[in-house]
Amino acid sequence: MEKNNLKATIMGTRRDDPHGKFLDKISVTDGNYPSLLRINPILEWTHCQVWIFIREFNLPFCDLYK
Repeated sequence: MEKNNLKATIMGTRRDDPHGKFLDKISVTDGNYPSLLRINPILEWTHCQVWIFIREFNLPFCDLYK
């Protein structure tokens, strides 16, 4: 098995998402997860701000949201 050199992961969790109120902008994984930094850059964004960003940059998204 190849050794993974991954040090961090960028998350898409917002404060209003389930368990979002317990998160910090940067934290270390817990439980049985591999040791990584979890980075939450949109933690304080609103639902509306997320959609403005998606539309502004013409980003693809799941058809279920159409």
